[in-house]
Amino acid sequence: FEAEGRLTRAVQIDGAEAVIRMPLKDLVALLDARDFVQLHRGLVVGRRWIGEAMRVGGDMVVTLRDRSERFPVSRHFQSQFGDLPEDVARSAA
Repeated sequence: FEAEGRLTRAVQIDGAEAVIRMPLKDLVALLDARDFVQLHRGLVVGRRWIGEAMRVGGDMVVTLRDRSERFPVSRHFQSQFGDLPEDVARSAA
């Protein structure tokens, strides 16, 4: 889920998209924290789609399964991933 102003864009792993008429912060309150993780104030992903979480130069990033791009994790939400050593990748699924 990705924030778009007062709307939320839902993107599936296959690229299909839908728009939800609800701000992301309201949607997060309805989601089960066992199934979803917030990466920063504008992005929430399903835990089962996380390929790995890693620290790179002190910053935490997440990659999704079958995707090469890295998504930054804000410091506020890093505790959801436990302690990761510097520059060591760890599966978060």
